[in-house]
Amino acid sequence: MTKRILTSIALILIFVPLTILGNWFYTSMVMVIAYLAGYEMLNALEKKNSSFYKLKYIAPLWNSFTVLTYFWAPEYFLGVVIFGIVTFMILAIINKNLKMDTVLCLVFTYIYTGLLLTFAFMLRKPLDGKENIIDFSNSFYLFGMLISITCATDVGAFVIGSLFGKKKLCPTISPNKTVGGFIGGLVCAVILSSAWYFFFKYCLYKTSILGIGDLNIALEILIVIIVSTVVSLFAQLGDLIASKIKRECGIKDYSNLMPGHGGIMDRFDSLILAGSIFFAICVLFF
Repeated sequence: MTKRILTSIALILIFVPLTILGNWFYTSMVMVIAYLAGYEMLNALEKKNSSFYKLKYIAPLWNSFTVLTYFWAPEYFLGVVIFGIVTFMILAIINKNLKMDTVLCLVFTYIYTGLLLTFAFMLRKPLDGKENIIDFSNSFYLFGMLISITCATDVGAFVIGSLFGKKKLCPTISPNKTVGGFIGGLVCAVILSSAWYFFFKYCLYKTSILGIGDLNIALEILIVIIVSTVVSLFAQLGDLIASKIKRECGIKDYSNLMPGHGGIMDRFDSLILAGSIFFAICVLFF
């Protein structure tokens, strides 16, 4: 437990300042996260398919390039995504040793750890004033709200599940997860994210960080609760998907990069899916 706490403190001391600084500091951090997430995913899949032995070092480079393109040359972003997917598919044709299931795993890994991860981090612009495809004026606060939801979901599910969890949620995928922990994660996410939202709305930022304008307070509370609940649900779904992949590959953690926590995918599995759905909600509704 001590090792886990010390690692958490170190992660906070790295992640928070780089996120606040933005610019190349933030971009570089996300590029590294995207590469390592792709590498860890393919390294896990290698347990089932030896074809990823060399590809796991090369393919994740396109994750980093996707991140770089969005933040600093967004007009080429869609082209880079399509080109990457098509290139992976072409590998099945030009390389007779690669089977189609291997290529499909490459495409899935790119979509999950490259594209969806980029969507999650899109909420925070690296440079104020630089136009992106989707230009959120409250980007820093939106990203903070996302972090509050995912962290509260993880901590709430663990604490409430440990204290009150009895009925297993998905015993074949993650034996330690319980229905009580699932509900606890949702409740904690709603409470913390609502506190984050209304603190900035009424104490600091003086406007809605979701851009929903002046609404009746009851309606505003309802919207925040719905958004927080949906994002928290996807955070827990992302955790379960990552756990299912680990179980099928026969591993406990994606890597031992962070003592007490595992790898990048062990820490960011919730954020990837939750962040991409939060991004989609902001684009579609706010």
